[in-house]
Amino acid sequence: VRSLYMMVPRLNYFTFILEKVKASFDEYVPSDLIDSFDAMWFSYEGKPLKWDVPIGVQFDTLIGLGGGPDGRDKASELPWQLVFHYKGCPDDQIVKLTKNGGLIGIKYIEFSFINSLKESHVLRMGSANEILA
Repeated sequence: VRSLYMMVPRLNYFTFILEKVKASFDEYVPSDLIDSFDAMWFSYEGKPLKWDVPIGVQFDTLIGLGGGPDGRDKASELPWQLVFHYKGCPDDQIVKLTKNGGLIGIKYIEFSFINSLKESHVLRMGSANEILA
């Protein structure tokens, strides 16, 4: 088993680190799986991690904010040990990645971000007209 250690901003998404992770493990998988982006996914303790939720939010959701009833705290869970899968993406639990030209899964993330921006602007200003213009 090969390990890869990375420091990643909590606001990042897994799509932004995918190329670096793939580059570290591509030599260990069959060539037919290397470009199967729609089947790739990350997991933590068998639970699939979402492409469209920031990494820090998922960490806090799965590990907790510290000192929870299960005895876990953030310090004891670092480094966060994830598994990267080249196949077997659980379609019913996470959104599949797509590759469009040189961009991997970015269109969905961009759509999700703009949608969140519009929602927050409506709550703040009562309208999304400035965002839509």
